[in-house]
Amino acid sequence: MSREMKKGMVDLVLLNEIRSRGVSGVDLTADLEGLFTPGTIYPALTRLERGGFVKASRRRAATGRTRKEYELTAAGLEELARLSATWDSLKAAVDRLRAVGNG
Repeated sequence: MSREMKKGMVDLVLLNEIRSRGVSGVDLTADLEGLFTPGTIYPALTRLERGGFVKASRRRAATGRTRKEYELTAAGLEELARLSATWDSLKAAVDRLRAVGNG
């Protein structure tokens, strides 16, 4: 997948991953290995936090280390819904174009 395509999807993917559970950046980098690098994930988390879409809190991990965990805010849930709707519309349009090209 091209870098430009990934850049356009990072917020949607991160918000979706964070939605179901409080998750640390370390967990996200492990879960999304091969799709996004830590150099993409951490700046995006900072941007999402500054935008009010996620909130971070410090939690002690099983290892004893303190880690920053992210949770969605109400604004984050709304942004996830908006990005998901945009993705669904884009996917449907591309699917229609591909079907015409194969028909």
